[in-house]
Amino acid sequence: MDKKDENLERVYDIELDSEEENNYNLSIQEQVYEIDIRLQEIDAQIELYEEMLYQKDEKIFEDEKLMELKQEYKDLRMKKKELQKSTKGKWDQIPIWLFIYGIFQILFSLLFIMVPVSLSFVKWISSNVKVTSEFWVTTLFLLIPLICLLATGLLLIFQKNKPRKIFLLVILGFQVIETTINLIVMYK
Repeated sequence: MDKKDENLERVYDIELDSEEENNYNLSIQEQVYEIDIRLQEIDAQIELYEEMLYQKDEKIFEDEKLMELKQEYKDLRMKKKELQKSTKGKWDQIPIWLFIYGIFQILFSLLFIMVPVSLSFVKWISSNVKVTSEFWVTTLFLLIPLICLLATGLLLIFQKNKPRKIFLLVILGFQVIETTINLIVMYK
């Protein structure tokens, strides 16, 4: 009989351990869902307390209990925020507009796009303003690529989010390489 009792105790202990592991291994989404449910419960209790206090001037529970509920609510909100923050990967922290900007800048820096745009810009400026010096023509020709590099550089400087900074640094690297290749090809 002792061996059977010991076996039952071991099985019971194993079942408890597996339940604890299951609770521990809940997905983050499930944890957030459970926190949401508890937040709603606390919110409902606080609303009921306030309603009873204002309508009938009676307290359902003590002020200490109310303070505990409010503190629990605050703690759960913080925990939920941390859990949601941990679910975001590096790519989730980069907004869509930044992807679009990066693709646009990389494509715009290509030789077969940048050269015609720069030439059109130089022709347009030359038709409006008299440009006689080769220095000014070259400066105007390089103005658009430099503005593109400057725009990406300024975005990079003012970003505080590390994944965004890394993404912008990669875009800037591509732009610098493409612009350098463009300059070498154009002036050979």
